[in-house]
Amino acid sequence: MLMTMKKLFWCIQQLDRFGGTETVSVQLMNLLCPYYDITLVCTSKLEGEVVYDLDPRLKVVYLDVPSEVGRFDQFWMEYGKKHQHKKRIHLLNQLLSAYVFHKGRYRKKLAEMMDDDSILIASSLDSYVLSPKKKKVFFHYHFDAPNFFSGAFQSELKIARKPDRWIFLSKAITEEITAKKPKLKDRSSFIYNPIKFDPVLDMEYHDNALLFVGRYTEQKNPLFALKIANVLHEKGFPFTLNMYGDGHLESAMRSYCETQGLSEVTIHTNTKVTQKQYLESDLLLLTSRYEGFVLVKGEANASSRPVLSTQWKGSIAEMFHEGKDGWVIDTLDPEDYANKIIEVLSDKEKLKEIKKNSYECSLALGKEAIVKEWRALLG
Repeated sequence: MLMTMKKLFWCIQQLDRFGGTETVSVQLMNLLCPYYDITLVCTSKLEGEVVYDLDPRLKVVYLDVPSEVGRFDQFWMEYGKKHQHKKRIHLLNQLLSAYVFHKGRYRKKLAEMMDDDSILIASSLDSYVLSPKKKKVFFHYHFDAPNFFSGAFQSELKIARKPDRWIFLSKAITEEITAKKPKLKDRSSFIYNPIKFDPVLDMEYHDNALLFVGRYTEQKNPLFALKIANVLHEKGFPFTLNMYGDGHLESAMRSYCETQGLSEVTIHTNTKVTQKQYLESDLLLLTSRYEGFVLVKGEANASSRPVLSTQWKGSIAEMFHEGKDGWVIDTLDPEDYANKIIEVLSDKEKLKEIKKNSYECSLALGKEAIVKEWRALLG
């Protein structure tokens, strides 16, 4: 007898721009579609081409929420800096229209697509708010504990239903949240994010090539990466820094490079980052203020590249094997980072050893192991 696949409805914000949450979610859907009937629900209206590689077995549905609303925080700050108050008011009205006045319409649309055995997985707060009340809903939470307890996040949770299960990104995040919210303990799980790339053992040297991959926003703190580059520049250390991402800090980054004469830095925007960019570097620079379970760390290690990171709360202790696949600096002094970069890249034999260790550490987050955990959770 032919068995019917369980239906999953996986909600993400956007498909026409690169984002960490979307990247992980699409990868998981692609990995799980041999086992489930999956519908990808994109809350934002598609205003360009789809930038992700989607398995042809995935069905795609758009809720057509204005794309600016999907990136509300970014546009809100951008319009504020430019004193574009009318645009701010229009943006706020769009937000209220979608998530207050018309959320019932979206909930009904999703409920009509689901059967009693279906599971809706929300990968962001906005899509979670639109999830139907009388269906099974899992919240795949992509951030850290401080963000979970922030006033804004908790306020939005109050206008939505309670999820049937929380899925966090690490053991540390799960324990920190359930310690303060013990009622969530029986409804909480954690599954690490899979590494997007297949592991590659590569110990080639690329003339002190540094890499930054992340959105040009306050969270990823790309301006701090440029301050580190400026210290290297002032010390006369030969290097290059390629930065990949997009966001409202781009103009400030370009201005800083021009003012400081940082010809060693190249800023790329809206470019799909493949393993090629990692393999053409020697070290990944991670300058985030906070993270849930940072994707680029695993991508770099799977490409045999170590990572130099800022210190942030949460799962960082689970992610780093100090001195084997990277280093965490406790200060925010750019000179400390520059000195570590010089130390690491100046010893070529040691660098080869670190690259090999990075590759070996990445094997623990293989795709097969992560898929097995998701299948055990979803049934």
